[in-house]
Amino acid sequence: MMLNEIVANATSVLFFVFLIRNAVYWLYLWQVKEYRFDRLYIHLKETGQGKTLLFGIESLVKIGLFILYFITIFYPSLFTVYPYLVFLLYLYLAGKVVYDILNKKIIIPVMTGKIIVVLVLSLVGIGLLYTIPVLDFSAWLIFLDKLLPFIIGFLILLMGVPSDFYKDTVINRGIKKIRKFRKVLVIGITGSYGKGSTKEYLYTILSYKFNVLKTYSTYNTPIGISKTILNSLDSKKKIFIVEMGAYKKGDIAYMSEMVKPKIGILTAVNDQHLSLFGSFETIMKTKYELIESLPKNGLALFNGNNPNTLKLFQQTTKNKALYSSSYNTVVPKGANIIATDVQVKKLYTEFTVKIKRRNLGKFRLNLIGPHHIENLLPGLYIGDYLKMTKDELQQATEQIKPAYKTMYPYKSSKNVMLIDDTYNANPDAVKAAVEYMKIFKGKKVFVLQPMIELGKNAPEDHKEVAQVIADTCDIFITTNNNFEKELRAGIEATRSQCEFYVWSPGKIASYIELELDGNDVVVFEGKESFFALDGIQRKEVIH
Repeated sequence: MMLNEIVANATSVLFFVFLIRNAVYWLYLWQVKEYRFDRLYIHLKETGQGKTLLFGIESLVKIGLFILYFITIFYPSLFTVYPYLVFLLYLYLAGKVVYDILNKKIIIPVMTGKIIVVLVLSLVGIGLLYTIPVLDFSAWLIFLDKLLPFIIGFLILLMGVPSDFYKDTVINRGIKKIRKFRKVLVIGITGSYGKGSTKEYLYTILSYKFNVLKTYSTYNTPIGISKTILNSLDSKKKIFIVEMGAYKKGDIAYMSEMVKPKIGILTAVNDQHLSLFGSFETIMKTKYELIESLPKNGLALFNGNNPNTLKLFQQTTKNKALYSSSYNTVVPKGANIIATDVQVKKLYTEFTVKIKRRNLGKFRLNLIGPHHIENLLPGLYIGDYLKMTKDELQQATEQIKPAYKTMYPYKSSKNVMLIDDTYNANPDAVKAAVEYMKIFKGKKVFVLQPMIELGKNAPEDHKEVAQVIADTCDIFITTNNNFEKELRAGIEATRSQCEFYVWSPGKIASYIELELDGNDVVVFEGKESFFALDGIQRKEVIH
């Protein structure tokens, strides 16, 4: 067998090793971005990881080699070297794949039916194109490599047609069914953050006395709401709690029209998903759609600890109530339910509750971090509104358990406190987690996935959270190099001794297991941070 043929065969094998890994990564990215072209576009445009995909060294080398092929037409002497250059490229890329597998750094999507179909079709498509006779085999491989993301995108778009038809069918069925349950009290919850926790706490409190239904897990879209209605709504249910998420104007209005809430809770408004909404004003208007949908005899609840929801409270003319925790802040004038005398412990929080100046007494919340109180107060207010007694509210509150990946506590084999807050990452969540860490006397470590979809405010938001982290923490670690410049600038502005690193999940896990002990605390913030936590031997903290 001639040397050229051996190199060509070896290049093909290495190419397909890399191609499979590349297809899996792109599908993971699509899945994380919920198969939304706008979210994927923002990832590619605004994050360091996205820009690396398009303009990183590997991508530029491929483009350069592809251009070089056309140059060989005018300089035939280069043509003999060309296949070997392509071989070296895919030898390097396949080597990286093997290295990542051995070090457990390969990220894969959840293998749903949709993911499997797109993966198989895209690889089959590339395989068929691979068999086409071409003038130069090596350049054709590079072309197919760059073509793969477009094939995957096209297949996802194609599969969106039957998927949209299915969604529309389910949503219409859900709407028809809920219209038959007009006596069910529907409570809608929305906000940039805190809506999931508020839903869970409200459900626990009201379930103490009533038969309550809530939207499943993170099902806060029209299809998720409809599935909950179709599978679980029946004549025994008296209350239906609906979490509503949004990526664009009109999303909340549409879901509100679906379920017609009588009570609405607006938890908070911040820069979360600013890139998708386009402007902060649009975010404010979109979240307020829930309040606008309420009937004349409805009730609107606003978080007085968030300046943006406080502003919306002040401008609404509907029947309304304001809730607020006094921890490290001044309670706004006119608050209807207040948490005072807040005592923060490592595994729980105690406080006093007053509703319209009526003292309900001491409450204990078995969650870590004082910021959970503001997510609890709507439940206490609505419970009181529905004639639950003080004892019922207190006993129901003590039954609340931490939600997974939302300030969920673990301990390592060396008794290091590990806080899993990886469900999401936004500026307010970071600040709240850091505030909780202040009660620890040992070393404080903060692990952060740099925040996403913050739009034009992203650089300043990252600089600000870095200052907050550096003021309290000894070590600050990020899982990727997005906004590294701004994060370092924030740390330098504090003149603190906080050490900053960009580490892989494996290195983060090794450091925590080897270097920290029982006096120390680590907070993991954002989805990528979970991969570091997952590499640590740990046990749940029972409290």
